[in-house]
Amino acid sequence: MLDRSVFCSATTSEQILDTLSEMAQQIHQGTGVDAILSMVVNQCRTQLQADRVIIEQLMPQTMAVVQAESVGVECVPMLGNPMANAVMTAKWIERYQQHPWIEISQINACDPSYQAVLARFQVQAVLIVPILVQGHLWGLLSVHHCRSERIWQRLEGQFLQQIALHLGVRLQTIAERQTAETSRRQYEQIVSATPDCVALIDRDYIYQAINQTYVRWNNKAADEILGQSVSQLLGETVFQMIRSQIDRALTGETTSWQGWITYAGEGLKFVWATYTPYVELDNTVSGVVINVHDLTELKRVQETLAQSEERFRQMADNIHEVFWMTDLDGTQLLYVSPAYEDVWGQSCTSLYERPQ
Repeated sequence: MLDRSVFCSATTSEQILDTLSEMAQQIHQGTGVDAILSMVVNQCRTQLQADRVIIEQLMPQTMAVVQAESVGVECVPMLGNPMANAVMTAKWIERYQQHPWIEISQINACDPSYQAVLARFQVQAVLIVPILVQGHLWGLLSVHHCRSERIWQRLEGQFLQQIALHLGVRLQTIAERQTAETSRRQYEQIVSATPDCVALIDRDYIYQAINQTYVRWNNKAADEILGQSVSQLLGETVFQMIRSQIDRALTGETTSWQGWITYAGEGLKFVWATYTPYVELDNTVSGVVINVHDLTELKRVQETLAQSEERFRQMADNIHEVFWMTDLDGTQLLYVSPAYEDVWGQSCTSLYERPQ
């Protein structure tokens, strides 16, 4: 005997809207996927006075696996039962994506293989709504009637469709957040591993994020640096030296600066700093990413070499004999002492130009 739903007759349109509004709010405020799915199946079973409500997720190899279930004590549970997992063909996937819902009032009217799965769990009528995430089939929200066959009402399909729409949006948001969080953790690991100082400041020159190297160089805990301004941390003198570079970066230009800075934890360092605009999704510049590379050793080597060359030149310039230096091939003159002009009566410049 066909069972006609009491959902429409016992529930006013205003009550349906209130239920939809309440469930939508819970869906979008939920943070965990499992908790959201559990709430949806429980409330849908109550509202539709059904024997079972399940949510299946489409997995690789087109296997639909039950992820959440609300079921009456008189029915066989499907959650965690491998026999409940169904293989969906491309034909069925396309059908689910093209229809707002599929209603089956009598299971003997459906595909024999699917009928066998439903009968195994006492299902006599089913209402199925696709859950789409970015236009792709994520899974199915299904309502089962096990006591008898059932004529599904249009309002029931619309109700379930709206829930599935909200659920799809929330699943997409959670997936994007998880992807962003994974990317953020990977970025933090990369930044933490670099020997360079890396920091993010906002438009008010306040530190918003720093890596471990920045903490070590400044000999302060991270929470002692975050929230401080550049001038508070590095001093007003240093801030005024680099402020113009930061301000240019805030206009969208990548800039750089090099010079000597004294850090509390590392002492005097010669650094090369790059200032890169931090661009939001709406293309506005909300801050500056600062990358500081330590060039102290290189700078000291260069200074030592320059001092050595200067001492050599002073010595050579004061020797009255003529001597010169060439490359290994003897084709390029590298140096000739000033005495060459006195001895040969020609300028050193002419010899550099025509060494042969």
